[in-house]
Amino acid sequence: MFIETIGAKCVLKFIQENGCVVVTGSSGTGKSSLVRHVALRMQEIGYDILPLTNPEEIIDWYNPRMKILFVVDDFCGIYTINPMKFESWKKSDGKNQNISRNETIYKEEIDKLQTEGAHGKYCALALCVMFDNRLKEELLTKDVDKDVKKVIKNTYEACKVMKGTSRLVLRDELDSLTHTFMKKDGEKELAGLCDIHNKTTPIIQCSFKGDIDLVTWCLYHCISSVNDCRNRYESSPLYFACQEGHTDVVQMLITNKADINKSIKTGESPVYIACYLGHTEVCQMLINNNADINKCNDEEV
Repeated sequence: MFIETIGAKCVLKFIQENGCVVVTGSSGTGKSSLVRHVALRMQEIGYDILPLTNPEEIIDWYNPRMKILFVVDDFCGIYTINPMKFESWKKSDGKNQNISRNETIYKEEIDKLQTEGAHGKYCALALCVMFDNRLKEELLTKDVDKDVKKVIKNTYEACKVMKGTSRLVLRDELDSLTHTFMKKDGEKELAGLCDIHNKTTPIIQCSFKGDIDLVTWCLYHCISSVNDCRNRYESSPLYFACQEGHTDVVQMLITNKADINKSIKTGESPVYIACYLGHTEVCQMLINNNADINKCNDEEV
């Protein structure tokens, strides 16, 4: 049980306002408990929590499209400064600063569209924001309801687009911004496809093959596919990864909230199949993440 203190409330407030907080104090004063409490509070409002030990992981996992909270405990050592850890973070400082610098550059470039009179392009980007990055092309090419028309009209006015400008002009402006400020989301559709004949999906196939790069790609473009169960046995990506002993894929899927106890149609769970096939490292990984080791299959094995 954690009793929320003034310090915990302050850290929560600061992380929401500033994006980065360093919690310091003497050993044994409860820093780790406080930080974990704040992380759980952030998880409640939609953040994915990623504990880190290596600064390079920030570069690997940073995604401006996702709400991610990186948590580093004792990053320079426990009782005294660990020289190796300190140097590791020191060397990565420039790379991490580039993340913030790149976002600043994008903001400056977007602001420049408005100041230089590219109101159509600016409006096109504004509409992407208004529709929460789900602006469908048909909204600019086909008849729409009055609520959508009102949103588009108000955005026109706010962005100083000439009255009477066709929505098709904005469609063309969006196309001109592709691969610079934005991209079309066909990749998300591809990552979420289902092969009806074989009853499988890209992430299921990639997890079975152990292709960590393609699994990462699938999760990036369609995180909701992490628990897909489409084949005749209703096997999940995690089940296949455990069956084949792909430890890196297993860890990736667990990190992305795969259902660790999701059984196939006949009742076998990921930890069951990993134990049965002798994948000890995978078994330990599942147990460390609270897999149900007493879960039986349909034959009560």
